[in-house]
Amino acid sequence: MRSGNTYTITMGEFDGHLITGEYEDGSLGQIFIWSGKQGSTLRGVFDSLSTAVSIGLQHGVPLESYVEKYIGQKYEPAG
Repeated sequence: MRSGNTYTITMGEFDGHLITGEYEDGSLGQIFIWSGKQGSTLRGVFDSLSTAVSIGLQHGVPLESYVEKYIGQKYEPAG
């Protein structure tokens, strides 16, 4: 059992939830991003990204490494 937090997030027209799982020392151990309906493409992409980041965190990859790689990315169409 892990403690964690749930956050409501908004990015443009996207609304969702970010759920974290933390180790006893407070370090991040896993994330989940919930969005849209089950089976939607966006939900599938976020599920896959969340799983990949969580596995990395559990194997010692610092969260900062992910932030540096993904911050500022843009995708078309932008709107």
